[in-house]
Amino acid sequence: MTPVGKVLVEHAEEILSRVRAARADLTFHADRRKALRVGVFPSVATGLLPGVLREIAAKAPDLRVEPAESATDTALSELVAQGEVDVAFADLPLAAGPFESRTILRDPCVLLVSESSDWAERMEPPTLESLAQAPLVVLDGARSSAALEMWFTAQGFAPNVAARAGNEATLRAFVAAGLGVAIVPRLAIEPRDARTQAIGLEEVVPERQIAIFWHRDRVHGDGLEVFRRATIKIAGDLGTCVRPVELAAA
Repeated sequence: MTPVGKVLVEHAEEILSRVRAARADLTFHADRRKALRVGVFPSVATGLLPGVLREIAAKAPDLRVEPAESATDTALSELVAQGEVDVAFADLPLAAGPFESRTILRDPCVLLVSESSDWAERMEPPTLESLAQAPLVVLDGARSSAALEMWFTAQGFAPNVAARAGNEATLRAFVAAGLGVAIVPRLAIEPRDARTQAIGLEEVVPERQIAIFWHRDRVHGDGLEVFRRATIKIAGDLGTCVRPVELAAA
């Protein structure tokens, strides 16, 4: 492609983004139901969204929220860009696109182990070296799994991936069966699952940051602000599980 062609493509992409935003806004305003479509991935859907919906129901009962769940946050970027979803959650860093975002919370990692494993009996905290040698169960296709493997490589270690799970429920089942251990965000664990135990890794493995993001060219109504405030409040109510951060542009 010539330099002039590259410039034309950049302008064309910007124009198409504005056209998609306009189409989404026209569709929204033609729909008298005024539903807010929210993209979520599993750990947010189970650990954060129920509280957010309860808060919205109390503060803005006329606002209907329609969750759109994806196995990972990767597909949500395209849905927001196309106007299929109004606002979505994502791990940072955010994918490139016509987006604005606000960081909502910091979620520390834990080591998920079988309740009957030697890890559950150890008195000393895990070290980077011991984690690199342990058989790991990872969530297949998740950006967090790819980031974890890259982080191990940057520390000079090759992670020992023993199994890959297609979803978080399968990952927990693999860990419970003793097929390996998993490094997951605290929001992703199931506290009522007696088969597994979570060991804190705050001083060993970097935490993840979660943001909400939306199309920067769309005209968003009051629903987005109601949702944003409810999300911040519930993130703060989670207490020691997550550490909410000040609302700021990512």
